Amino acid sequence: MEWFKGEVSDAIKSVKEESKVLLVFIKGTDEDSSFVSTQFDDQVGEVCCNVVCLQLEASSHAAVQFSAVYAVLTVPCIYLIGPTGQVIDIKLGRIESKSLVDWIQKSGSGPVNNVNPATTSNISKNELHDDTEQTFRSDIIEPSVSSMSETQTKNYEQPLEERVECAYQFIQTQRQLKEEETRKKSVEAEIKRREVGKAMNEFKERQRQKEIEDALAERRKEEAESRIQLEKLRQQIEEDRKVREEKWSRLYGSQLKTSGTPVHPPQESLQSSSSSDEVRLQLKSLEGGRIIHRFPATATIYDVRNWFQELVSCDFQMEDSSQVLSEADRNNFKNLFLQGFRFLQLYPKRIFGPEDESQSLRELGYYPSAALFLVLNKSNQAITRSNDGIVSQFYNIISSGFSTTYGLIGWAVGGLYSLGQSLVSTLTGSRTQQSNSNLPGNTAYPNGSKKNRSVRRQGNVARLSHMPDSSDDEQARWNGNSTEQL
Repeated sequence: MEWFKGEVSDAIKSVKEESKVLLVFIKGTDEDSSFVSTQFDDQVGEVCCNVVCLQLEASSHAAVQFSAVYAVLTVPCIYLIGPTGQVIDIKLGRIESKSLVDWIQKSGSGPVNNVNPATTSNISKNELHDDTEQTFRSDIIEPSVSSMSETQTKNYEQPLEERVECAYQFIQTQRQLKEEETRKKSVEAEIKRREVGKAMNEFKERQRQKEIEDALAERRKEEAESRIQLEKLRQQIEEDRKVREEKWSRLYGSQLKTSGTPVHPPQESLQSSSSSDEVRLQLKSLEGGRIIHRFPATATIYDVRNWFQELVSCDFQMEDSSQVLSEADRNNFKNLFLQGFRFLQLYPKRIFGPEDESQSLRELGYYPSAALFLVLNKSNQAITRSNDGIVSQFYNIISSGFSTTYGLIGWAVGGLYSLGQSLVSTLTGSRTQQSNSNLPGNTAYPNGSKKNRSVRRQGNVARLSHMPDSSDDEQARWNGNSTEQL
């Protein structure tokens, strides 16, 4: 479909010169205008070969000029105008392509009414053009396809008042239809909104259920891994226990008692099970570091010494993999092994000599757990042994008695010295008071009274004070308050 590219005046000039029919399509921005605009296809273009087709926007200046001559009641609208300016026919509202072709073929032969430019000019000058033109442009009207065109054509043959009345009725009908359609659209939009909200809630619920299921599956997986790891740990502990028992059986030639039940992981608590016959012994160094091992309750200190020497010779390869010694701790224990060491008990203080290492751990009270320090042999003199002889104990008693007596004597001498110093200070203070009272240069006050001054000494502190006078009650005041009991 080809539209005329020039102005309205050029189109009218071409129609007059070539004696063609003018087709004017006035469209707006509503849906009906867009629909009618799409109906002008190639089939319509073939019919309009001898027709000048002009397309105008309802808000353009050309449409305003056209409405000044021909009354534009509503948009979209299609005018067929003859070469003499007579209106052949008018189509309002929606129209399909097939109906448009039939309408152009039927109306293109000549005018179907007696409407002329003068008549339309008179209509535009009346109140219809002035009062209803803006109302028709502002309202979006959806007329029927064929019945509206026939009714509108007949209305041009009726008087002006009847046409205006019909136009108002038509507008009211279209408004009601528009309101009804708007109401239906709002109801449909509300229904759609509720459906979308319901679908969204269902989606969120499914998502939440999926997250819960994933969390439960992850938790079950972690629990299964934890059980497998715990089972492996128990098997490792059981294997370590068997290796340790075999080693003790090789050392002492006796097989330790073992239980058929699986052994639980050893706890790092100080108390062990009452049914166990082992002592948890810690061997510590004064420089730092410790070694923890379980010995039979019948093992002696000498057995502990042999085990430690074997451990040092094996480069501290302990059965318990959880114990890791640093390089400094290993060097400390190696120095003790090379220089010779003895076992030290702190509470009460005791150093085990060669004759004491034959005692068992149970006899020493080390069951179920204890701690021993490893010290060098040269440190024996710095530590007082608990099993010293009677002579050393007697010496300690005498030395403590002398120390107590010396302390009492020092305390008594210090007390006597302090008492004598206080007496001397008191006597010195009284003599100063008498000498001050005999001085000739006493100050005379305006009221004729004499102010008594004295120096009181308390140790190394001297205080200047007013002495009370019993003869005068006014003088027996200190800081404004009476010092006498009346």
